[in-house]
Amino acid sequence: RRIYNDPRLVYIVGENNLSSFIKDDVEEMLEGIKSNKLKSGDNLVLYIDDYENPRIYLLNNRTKARRYSELVPVYKYSTEENSASADNLADVLQYVKANYKADSYGLVMWSHGSGWLYSGNSIDNVGSKAHRRTIGRDGYREMNIDAMADALRKSVKLDFVLFDACFMQCIETAYELKDCADYIIGSPAEIPD
Repeated sequence: RRIYNDPRLVYIVGENNLSSFIKDDVEEMLEGIKSNKLKSGDNLVLYIDDYENPRIYLLNNRTKARRYSELVPVYKYSTEENSASADNLADVLQYVKANYKADSYGLVMWSHGSGWLYSGNSIDNVGSKAHRRTIGRDGYREMNIDAMADALRKSVKLDFVLFDACFMQCIETAYELKDCADYIIGSPAEIPD
């Protein structure tokens, strides 16, 4: 069993009006990997769900791609997935755990977030109005933060959860995730483009 140096998962729920930002963000990650000279065994796993079927990419010090268009997925889903589902998040975390064994992991959640604010036009995963406490928007579906917390508690030990999403650094969100990771990082307001 090969032990990796604490792989990080970037979970991109981008089947929404943020999809145009995915390419630039991934290219910034590629640039960072090249300039920081990652140690052998360091891995950044990208789960990307945009308007195509979801894909999983592996970025590390052996990655040759310099552009998003040059990346080759290590796994490609054959069907559309609801990436705003806590079950899907748990499945992706299990994939990472099974393929990149480590003592601990990190998670970056990339999408829209409402924190504890009202999110008036969204539908949750059971078809009812989702008023607040959501992360990730896949079409009109959003993941409830309490469902996300349940999925994380059942998955892997996380050093951190970093939200690249608006409104996710509020005390209520931190409290909901208190047993999920050592650190919760986010923005208490909107994240500028």
